[in-house]
Amino acid sequence: MAFQSVPNTIEVDVRGLLFGQKVENTLYLRTTAAPTAGDVADAAAAVNGWFVAHPLLHLSTDYIFQSTHAKDLTVEAGAEADDTANAGTTGSEPSASAPGNVSLAVSFRTGLAGRSFRGRNYIPGIPDDFITGNSVGSGTAAAYATDWAALLTALLDSEFTWVVVSRVADGVLREFGITTPIVSVIVTDVLLDSMRRRLTGRGQ
Repeated sequence: MAFQSVPNTIEVDVRGLLFGQKVENTLYLRTTAAPTAGDVADAAAAVNGWFVAHPLLHLSTDYIFQSTHAKDLTVEAGAEADDTANAGTTGSEPSASAPGNVSLAVSFRTGLAGRSFRGRNYIPGIPDDFITGNSVGSGTAAAYATDWAALLTALLDSEFTWVVVSRVADGVLREFGITTPIVSVIVTDVLLDSMRRRLTGRGQ
């Protein structure tokens, strides 16, 4: 696909390993002007610190954090940065992880209706002790929502705004990606999802 600019926006990938398989989740941070190389590095650092301080506490020790990778989406040859602080840190829960494809969706809400105004991440490394049948408990779901919502607090005094990016409208690629600030995080249900690309050998 041809490059599509998302002005004043940095993409940040949270990278880890689960059972030797690469596992990533993507977040988007908006700046007030075109990001500098320093902004991109700061974005990677901010997400790194948040992930280790919050979500990682509720993931299995089988999940190994690697880095955050940030990229300016304003221009095709935008600045990039990797933050490897905390590389090798595992999840804090001693219970073995569910299989790599087993996940739970955490939903990002902007206060506006429609697919263009919602985002999500799929949680990796969910401890077996958190799972009963095909679901997690309501307390576990609430804890994960709180973990991701902590990013809103972490960015309050920064130059970044956590946003949802929309690239397509009514099946048509937009001229530019548009961004909408995230105002809340929820887990819509406690039912587990399946991410087949996280099975061994499928997402490398």
